[in-house]
Amino acid sequence: MIKNILIIISLFVSTNIFGQNARTFWKLSQKGEYDKIYKKLIKETDDINESASLNYIWGLYYIKNDEVYDLDTAYNYLQKADTLWKQADDELKAKFTKFYVTNDSIKTWITYVEASAYRAATKEMTEKAFIDYINKYPHSLILPKAIDKRDSLGFEIARQSHTYASYELFLRSYPDAKQSQEALSQYEKLVFQHKTKNADEQSLRLFLMEHPDSPYKEKVEKELYDIITAYKTKIAYEHFIRDFSNSDLSNQAIFQLFLLSSNKDSLLQLYPQWEEYDYYKKLLQESQFIKYPVSVNQKIGFINVYGEMKIQPEYNNVDASYMCNGTDKLFLSVTDSSNQIGLIDFTQKVMIPFEYDQIEKVYEGIYTINKGNKIGLYALGEGEWIPPTYDQIIPISRRLYGVRMKSRWGIISVDGELKFPIEAGQLITVSENMILVMKKGRWAQFSESDVYNATIARDDSQFIYEGYKTIKDNWYILQENEKWTVFTPNGEKYTKDYDGITDALDKKHWWVNNDTTYTLLTYTNDIVVDSLHTVYEYPQGFISKKGNEWDAYSWEGDSLYSITADTLFFYQNRNDLVYSQDKTVSFHFKNGSDCSLEKYSDWSVVYVTQESDTVSYIAAKFKKNGKYALLNEKGHQVMTPQFSRMEVFKHGVIAKYGSLEYYYNFKGDKIIPKGYESITVHGEYLHLYSKKKYGFYDVNSKLKIEPIFDAAIQPTTLTKKGVNLWLGSKGGKKGFFDIHKLNNASFYYEDIQLLNMDTTSAFVFEDEQWKLLDVQHNTIKMSCDEYQVKESNDSTFWLKYKKGNGFGVYHSVTGDIIYPEFQNVINLGSLEVPLFMVNQFIHQADLNIILYLNKEGKVVYQSLLKPESYKNINCQ
Repeated sequence: MIKNILIIISLFVSTNIFGQNARTFWKLSQKGEYDKIYKKLIKETDDINESASLNYIWGLYYIKNDEVYDLDTAYNYLQKADTLWKQADDELKAKFTKFYVTNDSIKTWITYVEASAYRAATKEMTEKAFIDYINKYPHSLILPKAIDKRDSLGFEIARQSHTYASYELFLRSYPDAKQSQEALSQYEKLVFQHKTKNADEQSLRLFLMEHPDSPYKEKVEKELYDIITAYKTKIAYEHFIRDFSNSDLSNQAIFQLFLLSSNKDSLLQLYPQWEEYDYYKKLLQESQFIKYPVSVNQKIGFINVYGEMKIQPEYNNVDASYMCNGTDKLFLSVTDSSNQIGLIDFTQKVMIPFEYDQIEKVYEGIYTINKGNKIGLYALGEGEWIPPTYDQIIPISRRLYGVRMKSRWGIISVDGELKFPIEAGQLITVSENMILVMKKGRWAQFSESDVYNATIARDDSQFIYEGYKTIKDNWYILQENEKWTVFTPNGEKYTKDYDGITDALDKKHWWVNNDTTYTLLTYTNDIVVDSLHTVYEYPQGFISKKGNEWDAYSWEGDSLYSITADTLFFYQNRNDLVYSQDKTVSFHFKNGSDCSLEKYSDWSVVYVTQESDTVSYIAAKFKKNGKYALLNEKGHQVMTPQFSRMEVFKHGVIAKYGSLEYYYNFKGDKIIPKGYESITVHGEYLHLYSKKKYGFYDVNSKLKIEPIFDAAIQPTTLTKKGVNLWLGSKGGKKGFFDIHKLNNASFYYEDIQLLNMDTTSAFVFEDEQWKLLDVQHNTIKMSCDEYQVKESNDSTFWLKYKKGNGFGVYHSVTGDIIYPEFQNVINLGSLEVPLFMVNQFIHQADLNIILYLNKEGKVVYQSLLKPESYKNINCQ
């Protein structure tokens, strides 16, 4: 306040101060007397920080004097004048006004300077000019225009450079510019193009790390998804989910894992974050129950075993494989009203659109699609991999497929890129990793990864092989220059070149040969035996022949026997050998003993276990008298040649002497003193036959029944009061009996057929009907004209039977559940959970009555169908 008073006093005392009087300035200015103005202003410099009028005149001086014209300096004085004016009180302002300096005049010339500077910047029209203007005149009324100009010129510079760095600089410099969105868009586009130009996994991963919010994030994630999951394997999808769990595509990867997984419930537990977790959990629960096709108003839907409609009847047809036993598949092939085939799940969600003539599963989640006799590929969750273009498609791997057009083959990847042009004559997948391609009658081999990565050469020099053979475990053999070589499943050459290579009979070795000399190689390429000639293979070993020299070996390469003979071979499935010399047959047993059969013909060997040792016995016909003798493995006679027939079995010898047969032990002693017309071995039992009757002998218990039966008796699975029952016939009738209580046996059935499925039931024929007899209670469960056991296990069975003109169903647990009133009966379900479909055709109405019944015989669903509708669901 004191300062302002002093200024007022000073002004009052010197009211004619020249330097601060605007009118005086203008008079001198019009005369161009700026030197005089300058001198007067300098004299009054002491008032420069207090006088608005003095600063005002200085401002005008730098505007009007062309020799010192300086808008920046003028602007600083005018701004100072404006500030001092605002700080002055009314009295001081009145004094300034006397010097013809007012607020309006100050503002006017400030505006003038700002406008002049703007015109100068506009004339220069550079980004820097407007940057300077904005910095120097931050309070200009036309500052927004200057900012717009600066931004426009800056954006034009960035646009002309058109690099992500130029747009980044613009955005950092002018974040609020009108062009910032376009600049940001260009920046993000260019930085994406620059940093992902290699399109490899490393650069794409780095881009996402550096630019996590890029609008191209989804595009980069999709490219990474395609790269990481290129093999279409479980491991590949798991890797993507692990590294990009927050990506929307992780849901797609989980779905592919879901399709590939053999334990889908466990997979759901592993990925509870899956956005479709609840949906597919419910779908899995539904798939535990089989669905059966039914026809409603000429449309097909699906019911469960309880008759509940689970898939609404909206389809013209369904896959024929569902008709006979229903289906528990997650995805169903069905035909819509336009007769196009699609794929749905149990909720009727469309998995493959109804656009195709045929759909066939190739891998889990991958299907061939046929449209207009052209074939393509469709992947669930990913869509149409390959449009229907080709005449045939065969799988090579989950990411590569052989495609045929007319008679030529090519190889295509799932992204639709031809990896091998359609010019090959044949394609063969010999292992997961290797492909054979035939062109002009010759073969080339390529790895699956090389084909996929397009790193193969396709010129004729690659096609060098004349033929191929596949051997065990995806190994294979190729022929080049008439020589064969073994290759591993990975395409690596494994053996030397040979004239021939084949799998050995034991499937653990290879036979290789040059000329007529053979070598046995292990699968590790080690020689087992070499320098062999003609080779004969047997399960227990092999035999080599050169002239009359024979050598027998085990598959391990151990020499078993060598001999000069006419023939040599392994006997049965043992290491015993049979050889012949000059028409004499001899045995060489594996224990080293030899037995000559020079005096014998028509021989057979039986191996008997005695006190944990296996002993060989030979039944042979003596040449001199044509009678059979029993020999031990040394050729010594245990029983002399006096028998017209001889059969050796594990418990002894059946031999015929004269007109009767006897049962002997291996020492030649009779076990049964009495002889019979014939004795037949049946496991642990002997059937004794004499005078058209059959008897019985148990070799273990020594129980003997003299011949009294019409036919050989047989054991059954039936029991009564804990006793096993036997089946026999006597006096033309059949019956069951306790073998230890023959006196109580009764025989009064015309025929008996054993079910051999439980301990209680058998069919007996009586009164011209088959009756199901409960032998334990001696009651009849049901009767029929014909029957057929359809399904059974150890405790349950059901049978279809006919009575009169109708068919019915009997179930061993629930009894007679469908009465014989129907033309046909089919079990669509299982033995444990049956769903019987019965049909009765009403001629007058031209209708089929279709009933679906459970194992209690309760009707759970029914429909009336015209013949054409019935055909659509009938199990053929």
